[in-house]
Amino acid sequence: MKKLLLFVILCSSCLVLSSCSNDDVVLDYAQDLSGTYKGNIIVSVPDVGETTELQKIILEYMSYNKMSVTLNNFSFPVGDESVKLGSIKVENITTQNSAGNLIYLVPTTVDIELDMIGTVNVTVGGTIVGKFMELDIAVTGTPVGDVSVEFIGSKMEVDNENTESKIISMVFEEAVVTGQPVINGTSILFFVSDAATDEDLMALTPVITVSEGATVYPQSGVPQDFSKGYVRYTVVAEDGIHKTIYTVISQARYDFDNWIDVEYTYSSMIISCQETTGWASSNAGIPLIKLFINTFEGIPVTASDDAHGGQKAAKLETFNTSGTLLVPYITPSSLFLGSFKLNIFNHLKSTMFGVPYDKEPVAFKGWYKYLPGDVYYVANPRRSSEATPDENMIDSCSIVAVLYEVTNMENDFLTGADLHTSDKVVMRAMLENGSKREEWTQFDMDFVLVEGRTYDPLKLYKLAIVCSSSRNGDKFCGAPGSVLIVDDFEIVSK
Repeated sequence: MKKLLLFVILCSSCLVLSSCSNDDVVLDYAQDLSGTYKGNIIVSVPDVGETTELQKIILEYMSYNKMSVTLNNFSFPVGDESVKLGSIKVENITTQNSAGNLIYLVPTTVDIELDMIGTVNVTVGGTIVGKFMELDIAVTGTPVGDVSVEFIGSKMEVDNENTESKIISMVFEEAVVTGQPVINGTSILFFVSDAATDEDLMALTPVITVSEGATVYPQSGVPQDFSKGYVRYTVVAEDGIHKTIYTVISQARYDFDNWIDVEYTYSSMIISCQETTGWASSNAGIPLIKLFINTFEGIPVTASDDAHGGQKAAKLETFNTSGTLLVPYITPSSLFLGSFKLNIFNHLKSTMFGVPYDKEPVAFKGWYKYLPGDVYYVANPRRSSEATPDENMIDSCSIVAVLYEVTNMENDFLTGADLHTSDKVVMRAMLENGSKREEWTQFDMDFVLVEGRTYDPLKLYKLAIVCSSSRNGDKFCGAPGSVLIVDDFEIVSK
């Protein structure tokens, strides 16, 4: 009886062992997948366009057959540049063996908070063969519809490439350069002598230092033509992914005599216009308006032959842009010192005001004309694409100069969202009455200290000069047809 019992036990053990043959063992496929994958990422946005960029995807092992997938610096295409929305990270993605050495990343869906657009729904899935990965990411719930992302790349042996793409310094040796370049974010401003000729400006040769491992185009030490007012430089980081586009501006004075041809692009829409050298404007936002309103033909800021002094002045006009999901009903024009980078989700943050300033300003002088439009519209505070006429309101213009404190010249700036409310503002000179002026009218405004603030020569400051064809343009209110013409600005400093 004992022999029979032992035989049964042995046979049962054999059955258990046979049921766990090598063919049925579930391997931990996730263990060997961790690392950085580098390749092309294709982002497609409905009615906007498609962009292909070099990018990295990071896979991290979490637990048995579970991975996390991270895409840093996720962005939407915006012409030649992009709107950065933050990072996408999806955890607990299951890995499965599909056939041979093909590993399948089971599609996994999560809610993720992205900068500027809020919560979106993200689904990540794909396949890996050896070191080669194809990844599909679907982003739903964005203001512009469903966005598809495709990644095709290979696993890197070591990810130690420098990602910084900065201009560290720029120096000119030419005598006509009276003020060496000052780096302000992606704008670099230097001053030249009033006596500088076009021949002088066409031969300026900057010596440029960039981040370790980065490359700058055009190259350092190569003469460039600054006779049109500016040259754009692109710095590409060692990793080939991160890049920064700088606008290097030559300026002799705050006037509007010199204008240059520029092109602004958004998706497939390309708009040609002019800009006055040393200044930025809302012209850069035209392609977005044109994309959604193909009948729109206006240019917010243009050169005017009706000049107070010299040959040209700057003309700003307020437009009715009908209103769509991403375009306000009323679009006032703005002209300012600083830079413009289109933010399709918060238009006011597209304008980055100010340039470095190392003196104490005393007065702001200049000349202007202004004719308000016929019908004033008040925007819906919750949806700027909607507005209603207000027969009791008459439009007026805005001309203001602001000195504000910064801790970092490169990254600190005020925008249309906080120029009038920020506690960084130290001094302000503002046109109090921007009503109708049919003839050239002079303004001479003192800089007034903000209550509780003092000027300290040891601190860092930026100066912003901002003009708008509608005083309440930051609220997307105004009258279509309002026209402001400005000329011969001057800042008087101690």
